[in-house]
Amino acid sequence: MIVVVGAGYLCSFGGFKTLISKMYPILGYLGIVLLLVLLITWIKGYQQIIQEKYFRRKLIRLHLKKHNDDVEFTKKEGLYFFLWSRLYTINSKILK
Repeated sequence: MIVVVGAGYLCSFGGFKTLISKMYPILGYLGIVLLLVLLITWIKGYQQIIQEKYFRRKLIRLHLKKHNDDVEFTKKEGLYFFLWSRLYTINSKILK
């Protein structure tokens, strides 16, 4: 960013027309790069949220099944519940 400001300052000595013809395209390209970085970051974060939502729903279903006397809760489901509750949950403070 400092380089862009310096280039703009140097172009200002060449006149307003030179400044506009050189700096506007540079700032436009930098804006496009910034938007792409923001979009990529949002997509990565969104996928993690969707995955976390899936695992939390699965844990809720297993927890309800565990405490329902009418349905059998297998050892395999108990193992899944134990592992998923330890591995796949994000700290709630991070989500706030």
